Amino acid sequence: MNNHLSEHQEKDTYESEEALERNIRKAKTTQTLDAAANKIGDFLKSSQPRMGKSTHLHRLDKTPCG
Repeated sequence: MNNHLSEHQEKDTYESEEALERNIRKAKTTQTLDAAANKIGDFLKSSQPRMGKSTHLHRLDKTPCG
């Protein structure tokens, strides 16, 4: 009986360690994505919008079909 109990305790410990590691990975991923979003937000706040014609679209208008 004690053997079965110790096996269950070991299994529970292993599963909880896996869950802890999974949660740590999730937290790190969230931090990385938040940092990237903050960088994008800072860039958009500090940069001026670019106005003008796109040369690519202009070229497409003059390209003959077929």
